Amino acid sequence: MGTRETQFLRRLERDEPRLQTRLRAVWALFTALKRALLQALEQGDEARARALAEQIRALIAGHQSSPRRLVLKSPKPGQAMRPGGGLVILTDKSRTKPGLAVRNGKLNQAPRPAPRQAIRIPSITGGGSPGGGTVRLLPSAGTSATPRITILTHDASHANTQPRLGKGFAADHGFAYIGQAGSQAFDDLIAQAARPGRRELAFKVELSNLELATPDIPADDTPPNPPPPVDFQLRLEGAGARGSAVALGGEADLVFFLGALRADSLATASGARLDAAIESGGTLGVMLVPVGYDLRDGAPCRQTAQIVARQLKPELRFPLQAGRLANPAAGAWAYLDLDGVQLGSFFLEVPVVAANASVVLPATPRHIDLDSDGQPVGAQLVFRGKGGALNVSYANSASGFSDVRTLGTLAPASVEQAVAAFKASVDSVPGDALWSYLTDPFQQPPTPNQQKSLDGMFLTIARAGWDLWTSLTADPDLADFLHDINSLPFNSRVAVVTDSVFIPWEMIYPENPDAQAVKPALLWGARYLFHTTLPEDRNLIRDKKAHLAAAPGASLCVNPAIDNDFAGVSPLPAASHHTWAAQARQQHIPCDEADPASARALLLGNATEPARKWIYLFCHGLGGAGNAIDLGGTPPNLIKPASLAGTPPFDGRPIVFLNSCGSGAHSALALTNFYTAFRRDKQALGLVATSCPVPATTAAAIGQRISSLYLDGSHDLASAVHTARCELMARHIPIGLFYTVHAPGDVRARA
Repeated sequence: MGTRETQFLRRLERDEPRLQTRLRAVWALFTALKRALLQALEQGDEARARALAEQIRALIAGHQSSPRRLVLKSPKPGQAMRPGGGLVILTDKSRTKPGLAVRNGKLNQAPRPAPRQAIRIPSITGGGSPGGGTVRLLPSAGTSATPRITILTHDASHANTQPRLGKGFAADHGFAYIGQAGSQAFDDLIAQAARPGRRELAFKVELSNLELATPDIPADDTPPNPPPPVDFQLRLEGAGARGSAVALGGEADLVFFLGALRADSLATASGARLDAAIESGGTLGVMLVPVGYDLRDGAPCRQTAQIVARQLKPELRFPLQAGRLANPAAGAWAYLDLDGVQLGSFFLEVPVVAANASVVLPATPRHIDLDSDGQPVGAQLVFRGKGGALNVSYANSASGFSDVRTLGTLAPASVEQAVAAFKASVDSVPGDALWSYLTDPFQQPPTPNQQKSLDGMFLTIARAGWDLWTSLTADPDLADFLHDINSLPFNSRVAVVTDSVFIPWEMIYPENPDAQAVKPALLWGARYLFHTTLPEDRNLIRDKKAHLAAAPGASLCVNPAIDNDFAGVSPLPAASHHTWAAQARQQHIPCDEADPASARALLLGNATEPARKWIYLFCHGLGGAGNAIDLGGTPPNLIKPASLAGTPPFDGRPIVFLNSCGSGAHSALALTNFYTAFRRDKQALGLVATSCPVPATTAAAIGQRISSLYLDGSHDLASAVHTARCELMARHIPIGLFYTVHAPGDVRARA
């Protein structure tokens, strides 16, 4: 959940050393409230989170730090003075003892008029020598005003050096330190101030005497009042706008802007880099992918603006045309980048409502945390079926190239034909008898004869990939986008959003293999990290967080009958999973193993144990019109996509790994059948599956390797699949190319 309370919790964690000093008497209560706030945010309980945040604010306000006074202790007589940096502390000589020039920081009033003095300490060090003097700031109950201390250094040998501003302790009470770059003394000073539990600040100085003199600094050292807060916000404008919704068929503009929080804001967004850019400037780009809307007047799907003086110039305005059917799931995906570097993405709900609907605004705008919600990608490709045609949007976050076009040559039907021809071409690859002997492809070196067979397999895949490339780039509009992807740097992430076509992107080969030698490294699956999602999937951000918090480890469902086809092979592909599960448990990765009956119960929702965050299915797959998976057992234990409709959803938004030897064999849309069933009906976060049939012996090793890389927390989902694929390709084995990710690629099993 992204709310202002999330930001508040982050500030509490950042300021914990200072707060521990300030709230020492109520520290146990504070930590309990903070834990409760974190739990409320994780559970999505906005009302409880707001109430807890107010309790914490009241607790902090009721334990304000006391004002300070300055105490100086002189050194022992005869202490030698070193040349070097000096220390100047502004004081108010109108008092009996040297006091502090003060101002009321809470009311932002001007400093009190007072004659100024300076206490000059000729040299300062962090460690101090025996007999050195001590400057100490101590608590005092003398005044309710908030003091302001300014400390300057001066080095005679570097008189023109510009001092640097650094943060001191109790910054919220107006303290600040200005120290020369590289001053170890001030580094030590700040380090001391940060120690939990300290109520004073002390450091050593070496000096011969204390000199009182008029400071040679500007008369007014008080910094200006801080500028008012600025939020990155979104709002709706136009005749069709109904607060946070749009009327049927209505027109409205979705506007991105910077400014003081407005009552009509739909959402605010923040993140470390965006917040820094608001202060320092930069070029902000936004790509919008509407869901349930069209962009009016041929408006571009990507726009840019400059962040200047804490304003967005110009405001980014996307003109939307609502559909003519009520759609509570309508809205838009927004992909943000700063100076060409991806910031993150989010889905903004903007329902399409009845024309006479009343204006309704949320009680508080939604807050979006780009640091935790974003999906960093190098390029984004969006396919939408529209009246038998294909509408395609594209954006490259690095180059800034983006566009939206309706394809004139390709349609969903023609793309499916091209993919079907591709699959027919590669069917011979996993059917080669070689695979039953590659029981450990990540370690077992191929023989010379096997190497010849592997060379032939790469040639087959490259030819099929080249034919698919030729078919897709026959459309000049899609060709522009695909050529741009083909120029992306190695290891770029490519996000594909589709409601109409499935393409095996990993096996695209953009060069004629019959004209030049086959180069496996040219295959897109070797170069890029792909993931595919559905365009209306607005809950991905929420579900990624639920997945991270879900029960660790894997629910392992293996069809033991697969081993019947591999007599004499060792290890047997199905049985090898039991050994892997035992090793995973030794590495503190919980792993539950289900027999066929328990696997069916797990999928249909009447299992005795909840699913873990990784549901792994190693089973037979049936292609064609009877698309199904066979979990094993008697009678036939078949699960079809329709079997999952109406069953209870999984707990914890798991990833389903469908390691099936035919899960995608019959149609260009086969995987989206199982994907939508697991995603929408079972509320899984996504699916890892195959775009072509896979040989069982190699598939077993690949499934175990991907599972290990993901579950141990070392890789996100897309990089786990990509790493296993590249490890195999380094051994000249292509089968890793047959695995694809239908889920957010940046999701992780562990934080």
